[in-house]
Amino acid sequence: MSLTLNGKFTKPPRHPLLRYGVGVFSVALIFLLRLLINPFVTETTPFLLFLIAVMVSAWYGGMGPGLMATVLSTLISDFVFLSPYYGFLRYTPGQTVQLSLFILEGSVITALTVALHSAKRQAEANMEAARRSEETRRQSEERFRLLIDGARDYAIFMLDASGQVISWNAGTERLQGYQAEEILGKPISHFYLPEQIRQGRPDKALRIAATEGRFEEEDWRMRKDGSIFWALMVVTALRDASGGLSGYSVVMRDITERKRAEEERNDLLIREQKARLEAEEANRSKDEFLAMVSHELRTPLNAILGYSQLLGSGMFDEAQAARAIESIERNAKIQVQLIEDLLDVSRIITGKLRLHPRPIDLIEVIEAAVDTVRPAADAKGIRLESDLDPSAAPFVGDPDRLQQVTWNLISNAVKFTPEGGEVRVGLKRIPPYVALTVSDTGIGIPPDFLPFVFERFRQGASSPDRSHTGLGLGLSIVRHLAELHGGSVQATSEGAGRGATFTVKLPVRAIRTGGGNLPRSEEAPSTMLEGIKVLVVDDEADARDLVTLVLKQRKAEVAAVGSAEEARRALDSLKPDVLVSDIAMPGIDGYVLIGRLRQEESEGRRHIPAVALTAYGGFEDRQQALMAGFDTYLVKPVDPERLAKALSALARSIPS
Repeated sequence: MSLTLNGKFTKPPRHPLLRYGVGVFSVALIFLLRLLINPFVTETTPFLLFLIAVMVSAWYGGMGPGLMATVLSTLISDFVFLSPYYGFLRYTPGQTVQLSLFILEGSVITALTVALHSAKRQAEANMEAARRSEETRRQSEERFRLLIDGARDYAIFMLDASGQVISWNAGTERLQGYQAEEILGKPISHFYLPEQIRQGRPDKALRIAATEGRFEEEDWRMRKDGSIFWALMVVTALRDASGGLSGYSVVMRDITERKRAEEERNDLLIREQKARLEAEEANRSKDEFLAMVSHELRTPLNAILGYSQLLGSGMFDEAQAARAIESIERNAKIQVQLIEDLLDVSRIITGKLRLHPRPIDLIEVIEAAVDTVRPAADAKGIRLESDLDPSAAPFVGDPDRLQQVTWNLISNAVKFTPEGGEVRVGLKRIPPYVALTVSDTGIGIPPDFLPFVFERFRQGASSPDRSHTGLGLGLSIVRHLAELHGGSVQATSEGAGRGATFTVKLPVRAIRTGGGNLPRSEEAPSTMLEGIKVLVVDDEADARDLVTLVLKQRKAEVAAVGSAEEARRALDSLKPDVLVSDIAMPGIDGYVLIGRLRQEESEGRRHIPAVALTAYGGFEDRQQALMAGFDTYLVKPVDPERLAKALSALARSIPS
């Protein structure tokens, strides 16, 4: 038996061959029986027994087999049992009436039999459906009861029409903390916070559920012990057959963890969005920085390349050539400073910038910086004055880095001060500090930019015309160097067009070095190299020729080679007083060369002082070179005077 689309149960249909086969078999059986009793039956009743076959066929097979049995019985009776025998369609009027009545009777019997059989089957199906429905209802009620009682993560309870609790499940007991006997008959407001009760929230929930059929919300609810949890509550109105309100069903669940997870996810999303915006901003800053670096490097290169080509053409007179050489030197120094600033920022970011403190005269350091910037100030007609307190002169610090701090501040002041302005440099001792101040009458600093003035790559009043060049690194480096000395730097300005003052405070004793002192070369008073044999090793021909020219101008005897292998042969033939070697070279590099030389010296070879002259300018590079065996470390591009002094000092340090 199967369930139909209209909800009725029916037996599966019998196969047509079986249904019609039973009809044929029934007619055949009656035919044989009729033949057996034919001698005892009159011709007036030939069709009587065949009605049995019609009834059986209709009962078993339905309308089709019943009608087939009627037709088949009519044909057999006509052919066999009606005279004239063994022929068709030769009827007397009486026989015609008999045949017609039989066909009518067979059709009626078939219809009645089918109807009775269908009614019986439908009655049986209805009884089976009722039985199954009752069983399903009973099982459903049992499952629902078990579901309600077993739903420990859900509070499921019923209210009457007035909002009083009338049923309570185990999940509600676990979630709310009340036993059934404690809460039955109590209002739903027992689960609300006092503030929510004062706001009429429980009544509002029931009112909306009664009006709209359902009320749902997420909010705080309270347990028996006074603790609160974030709940999802659904109130559904229940109605009787007449449509009247009979009560409410309430389903409540603790979703505190879900709420917390959502908040964490939202926080994570906000942080991710913030990080993405910061990354996009960093990417834009990177692009702007690269464009700015390209501009700042190309500008001096333009002057260097242009003047170099013009000098090579021979079109300049002596005065023009002197100005061209001065411009080339000035722009080359600008490029060197840009590169040094970039390297310093890289060292700052990676924590590799180190100080080499020693007792110094701070006034000499400041005056050296002032003297360096003074030509630029004079060119703009700016008065550059200094007021330095002699009591602040004795100091312990890194002279190179302190001069860099002073130079950055003074050059910035000159850059941003219009022609005819004034820049003042001051040094005072204010125990326990010394205070270096640089003030100007320049363009000033807008108040909204002051908090960012020491950030990297930031310049005030930036504009596309780049009227004030630079990478915006100088003040950032100043701040870091001051902090490495244990001090601080502060900028003040009364606003745009009112000038600015930068104050660096350095503690007299509290010095932070960030690392041990490195060996330092002593400067020789003489820069003359007359009589000194120098071997220069560099794979770059231009660099090699430049060093050779510088040293020969100072009367040195110079031999230059392009590889470490050539240098080893020249060491034996030339017997130099000093070795000047590049580090990065193909094949055998400078480290291997000096290592082998020092190994041979330990076996009896004469000691040859060595200078590392390389483009690698990091602290680790310097330390590695000195540890490898070089006596002095110089970074390209090197000032000719400094190179000459270093070689002179090394050559004269060898015992005669």
